[in-house]
Amino acid sequence: MDRIDKNRIIITVFIVLIYSMYVKFFPIYTLGLDVKSIIVINSDGVVNVTITLILGEGLNKVVLPVDPIPMTIIAIRNGEDIPVIYDEGYLYLYLDKLANVSISYIANITIENNVFILNIKTPDIVELRISKEVILLSWPDENIVDIGYIQGMLTLWIRGPVKISYVTRIFATETTSLIPQPTSPITYKTPTSTLTIKTSTPYTNTQLSTGLSTSTTGIQKQITATSILIWLALILGVVSVGIGVLLYYINTLRKKRIIEEHLIDMLSDIDKAILKALEARGGSALQTELQNDVKAPRTTLWRHVKKLEKMGIVKIEKVGLQNRVKLVKKIKLD
Repeated sequence: MDRIDKNRIIITVFIVLIYSMYVKFFPIYTLGLDVKSIIVINSDGVVNVTITLILGEGLNKVVLPVDPIPMTIIAIRNGEDIPVIYDEGYLYLYLDKLANVSISYIANITIENNVFILNIKTPDIVELRISKEVILLSWPDENIVDIGYIQGMLTLWIRGPVKISYVTRIFATETTSLIPQPTSPITYKTPTSTLTIKTSTPYTNTQLSTGLSTSTTGIQKQITATSILIWLALILGVVSVGIGVLLYYINTLRKKRIIEEHLIDMLSDIDKAILKALEARGGSALQTELQNDVKAPRTTLWRHVKKLEKMGIVKIEKVGLQNRVKLVKKIKLD
């Protein structure tokens, strides 16, 4: 074996050792393995997204193919809900071990001039199922990988990023108004007599005048009733909007509280000790100061500091040859 082959073996072993130490001491962020994304456009235009994937131990970062309505996100592992954090197109999930995870939500689509627009943002291949009541207004030929039918739905395997425009069918019924018209008497002559049959009585001027007056009065009553209904609808609309805004505000506060509770649940005792030490020192401390306060081994302490940084709770700054840890998000621990 020549010298070049020996050097290659040494370098390879060194890289494997470094990677093993990194995996051991630092949390792994993963986009997931065996990812399958199914997007369904329903007959009413609403879009449901389901993602199944394998996630590893630690804090996982999942890129969502379509922006969600955050309050509809559900993540399930082994039949149980797990806490999630959503931030600008990314979903964060913490797992204590490798597991199959199912993520589902309602997509946040846009509507312009009565046209629905679905924006698939990631460059991955997704399975797009389209209800028979949906009419596509664009055909992304260059992005289509395959096409078929699943459960009676047109199914496209499509590669993003791509925007899909569509509308839904509207069924309307038409009614025809029949207005009786006056007719003249019909006269039949026989050899011995004349027989006159009146199919309908012709209208006189008085009858027409009375009918028009009655119709005008009825129309005026309909207009008045319609005006009242419009005002009632406006009042109900304003009240509904007010209630909707109030409920949204309450739900937002509840969501923030739940997210904060989930963050606390994800913190270990060492994490909490680090945060308390930072608060005691005014929100900032050197790594050596934290080590003295927390009384944890250097590698253990640094692994937990990096975890807090990934969660967006602290940030790390280089000060000369030392690291300074700053608190950027306050968490109510007790």
